[in-house]
Amino acid sequence: MVMNPFQNNREDPTDPVGLLLDCHARIRHFTGVAQKMIGPHDADDESVRLAAESVARYFEKALPLHAEDEDDSLLPRLESAGVACETERMHAEHAEIHSLIGELLPSWKKLIDEPASLPELREQLAGSTRRLSEVFEKHLAYEEAELFPHVGGVLDEALRRKIFSEMRARRAP
Repeated sequence: MVMNPFQNNREDPTDPVGLLLDCHARIRHFTGVAQKMIGPHDADDESVRLAAESVARYFEKALPLHAEDEDDSLLPRLESAGVACETERMHAEHAEIHSLIGELLPSWKKLIDEPASLPELREQLAGSTRRLSEVFEKHLAYEEAELFPHVGGVLDEALRRKIFSEMRARRAP
């Protein structure tokens, strides 16, 4: 059975925090796949190709939607409600993540076409992949500890539904 890495087996979230936490789980998953890809293993070329393809697709297509969810829907509403969101920090971390992914994407795409090139790309990928993992872990932990708990406390149900609808609309076909 082929598993779809973009599908989870849980019920779909019904609120913005649930959607964001699902995104965080996928970010951690695909960051882990990227790390495993550069680590020692005896994966065949097809496994390397599939891993590179899933990582590239997630970070190129899905992650930007998550950043829009935060930057356009969540942070402005939390700030309007008086929550100190460290917006400059959030935007700086998003910019660093975007830059790191920009560095990594060409190599991931090369691995899709030439998976046997992994040994020559491994060192090049290692530093940026490690840094991406570090930035994400700090960034996600901050959001989960300092931002998400405020959503239910300071945003009324109608506004939470509106944010949820905006997030869903970004992913609509």
